[in-house]
Amino acid sequence: MTNTTLEQLAGFAVRAQKATAEGGQAFARLLKLAEGSDTGQARRVAAFVASTYNGRRYPFDLFELRAVDAQIGDDMLLCLDALRWARADLYRLVPDGEMRVRAVIQDWGLRAWLRLRLQGQGRFCRLRGSPQSSTCFILAWDGEHQG
Repeated sequence: MTNTTLEQLAGFAVRAQKATAEGGQAFARLLKLAEGSDTGQARRVAAFVASTYNGRRYPFDLFELRAVDAQIGDDMLLCLDALRWARADLYRLVPDGEMRVRAVIQDWGLRAWLRLRLQGQGRFCRLRGSPQSSTCFILAWDGEHQG
């Protein structure tokens, strides 16, 4: 490896460490807000927190960033930067993080999206509901519409 490559790797390590630390602090603030408030912003924060925990089951619409105060949006962006560097799951950076995130999901009544593979050519549909429920709603379909 050249000196330039080693310098780049060292720079990436510093950036990743900084992003993880700042993201962990931001996540702690967001988690506290989701746990202790019942405002519309707190519901959006709860949805974001759930998405950082499991983005496939709890997708987050990034346009929601426009509907929160600047400081909350800044904290969300810090979390996204930490996730980008993938040094640690954010919930692992706060005390009792997994338990607290699961409680937020339950307390806010957030529903997981189910992604089901349909027989055929790798097509999927996304459903909103629960595996225990007999009622699900198709929210998105990536297959062709068959009229």
